[in-house]
Amino acid sequence: MNMKKKLLIVLGAVVVLVVAVLLIVPALFDVNRYHDRIQAEMQKQLGRTVQLGNMSLSLLPPAFKVQNAVIGEDPKLNSGTPFAQTAELAIELKFFPLLHGDVQVSELRLVRPQLELIRGEDGAWNFSTIAAQSQQQPKQQPSGGSKPIQLGRFQIQDGSVAVTDRQHHKPRVQYNNIDVVLRNFAPGNPFDVTVSAHLPGGGKQLVKFEGHGGPIQDATLISTPFEGTLELQQVSLAAARQYMNAAQMNRADASISGSLKFKNSGGTASTNGTIRMENIVVQGKKVGYPVELDYNASDDLKRQLVTISDTKLKVGNAPFTVNGTVDNSSTPPRADLKLITQGAPIADLIALAQAFGAAISPGMQASGNLAADLTAKGALSAPAVAGVLHATQLKVSGVEANSLQINLNMAPPGADVIRTLNGKVSVNLTEGRLTGVDLSQRLGMIGKFKGVNTVSSGATHVTSLTGNFDIHDGVATTNDLKALTDAGTVAATGSASLADETLNMKATAVLSKESSQAMGGASIGGLMSTALTNKDGEIVVPVIVGGTISSPKVEPDVNAIASMKMHNLLPSFSNPGSFTQGLSKIGGAFGSSGSKPGAAAGNQQSGSTMQNAAGAIGGLFGGKKKQ
Repeated sequence: MNMKKKLLIVLGAVVVLVVAVLLIVPALFDVNRYHDRIQAEMQKQLGRTVQLGNMSLSLLPPAFKVQNAVIGEDPKLNSGTPFAQTAELAIELKFFPLLHGDVQVSELRLVRPQLELIRGEDGAWNFSTIAAQSQQQPKQQPSGGSKPIQLGRFQIQDGSVAVTDRQHHKPRVQYNNIDVVLRNFAPGNPFDVTVSAHLPGGGKQLVKFEGHGGPIQDATLISTPFEGTLELQQVSLAAARQYMNAAQMNRADASISGSLKFKNSGGTASTNGTIRMENIVVQGKKVGYPVELDYNASDDLKRQLVTISDTKLKVGNAPFTVNGTVDNSSTPPRADLKLITQGAPIADLIALAQAFGAAISPGMQASGNLAADLTAKGALSAPAVAGVLHATQLKVSGVEANSLQINLNMAPPGADVIRTLNGKVSVNLTEGRLTGVDLSQRLGMIGKFKGVNTVSSGATHVTSLTGNFDIHDGVATTNDLKALTDAGTVAATGSASLADETLNMKATAVLSKESSQAMGGASIGGLMSTALTNKDGEIVVPVIVGGTISSPKVEPDVNAIASMKMHNLLPSFSNPGSFTQGLSKIGGAFGSSGSKPGAAAGNQQSGSTMQNAAGAIGGLFGGKKKQ
């Protein structure tokens, strides 16, 4: 047997012997004899009460394992719960210092721990006071005293983290399935951290944050330099809702991916990156297109003021730009934002609004492009909105328009957005069409004019339409809606419910002289000629508009016709609303109170005359005469 073989055999025997010793010695050595000393040393290192359960020792590598370990909370917070408790605590030691009786921790690992993170009313986090004494004097250690805590690696496996923010009076929120790795932690030194969570559900469902920061400057962490990246991989919105216990997302689901970069410098944290939502479902309805956010913002951590700069939001093919601020120091947070878009496809916006439960007719087909310049001020969840909407090449629900401009000034809505709408809206439509209704033919049929064409062309050309609406609790009311159509001019007053689309309006149409002649002009004869033909030979047709916005019903307004005849107040083509305006100056035209004493007989005669006239006109329109 040569020397080489002998050397290998000896070396092998030594290795086997060392391994045997390392495996046997822990069984012979009762580490629990040092239980109290280790517990006391940890209390000195952490500056918190520490309770350790049964302990065991392994030598490959040298490490303690502790069952049911508990680390106490900062006494100033008086939370009633420990800062951390874990089913298993593994403390890995440095080997060579241990040979000289010096206990130095290289790694601390918590398995299935429960951590309570609390921000106090002064803004300081409870974890920032751990090892506070050693952090204050890292370079001045008395002989035999405790040394500042230094960890090569701190790890949490499958942890549960609860966060309570007393400074902003936010309730406790718990997050589960958390993995954390903290590297190179020591007072006065920078450190690295990785936090990841796997959410329940199919796909990757991964939320991961990696960053580099420190040294820690103060207990609030506001001035601590830090930078890192948040990565989302196929995170289900439903899983995030369950994970974060966020009831406000109950109606929606989506798959979220993307990344955001964070950097804190001098108390100002900047954030930028892209988040994309796909396979969006709201209240069981598929939206059918993605939503992408290209985010750019900065957060003044001391003032808790977020400034959003040139952030891009893309809803399908509809691009929006958002700028402004969100003040998180108030409850609820308050927004002062500006939203601008050019060329946003209206079809995409209608689909999104329908998915979120807006009162829009099912199956509504819409097309066209939208430009918007809006401001949103007030509570972030329900701000007041004001600005201008401008639609071009609009086609929606029987209305077509080359141009439609809406100016709005809306108060903050409630939980039921449509039914709690309050504010003012003005409308200006040019060069449009009302498809599905031939106003000339409809008015002719109502008036039974001799020259009416009984075959409808199926549409009405609208040169212009203007009006102002006061909206109260989801009901829009107007007294100056005017339209110029190929049938004539129309003025309308009344209301429309945005929630159930109910219409309750009165309208007066005045046909042009040319259209009036085509309808029969003076040859219509009798009461119709006296009541519905003004001095310029223009035919006047008052109607009542009921039904719904999507399915209106038009009937003759016999009371208005009688009032016109009685008071000789006939509107003209150039001013179709003059009849209504004239009546507002004459008390009691529609039977209102306010009669003067001694006028009873005159009123009775006038009322009889109006009743007879209304009955005659009702018969003319095919209705029954009043008895």
